[in-house]
Amino acid sequence: MANPMSGLHNADLAMMRIPSEYSLVLLTSGIALAFSSGLGMTIGGSYRKRANIQYPFLYASEEQCKKNPAAFTFNCAQRCHANYTENLFPMVGSMLIAGLDNPRRVTVLGIAWLVARYIYWRAYTSMKYEDVARMEGARFGRGLTPMGWWIPQWTLHYLAITSMFRMVMQLKAA
Repeated sequence: MANPMSGLHNADLAMMRIPSEYSLVLLTSGIALAFSSGLGMTIGGSYRKRANIQYPFLYASEEQCKKNPAAFTFNCAQRCHANYTENLFPMVGSMLIAGLDNPRRVTVLGIAWLVARYIYWRAYTSMKYEDVARMEGARFGRGLTPMGWWIPQWTLHYLAITSMFRMVMQLKAA
């Protein structure tokens, strides 16, 4: 299969324009990365200590969660952080690519994603063990806010794909 970029020269790539508002995209991406570190420090610093979960254990057992509400909250915080990091790098990558075409729109979508992730984290870590059995926590903590982050996330993925396609086509035409 032929390389679609084979006809491009380094000079073509060097001529790519970066919009002045791209710094907003970089700032939003940096905040997303810092938020991940903040969640990680909170888990290790306060949630783990309150739950009395020793290293190297990643989660409390079900028995610990039934007896100790802090252990259940620790598990929720761990799972929330894991879910965040699973989505973080595709999100930041999409922001960095799509931001070359639409820096303001990407910044707004990135901030919306971060706000939804924060709300999700707060809701998810405020559930009680008994709520899970009755699925009461799922209505808000796992139901409403995922839509709040999936919409901006998938919109950004779409914008990144269309931006990449447009850039390749422009470079090929040059």
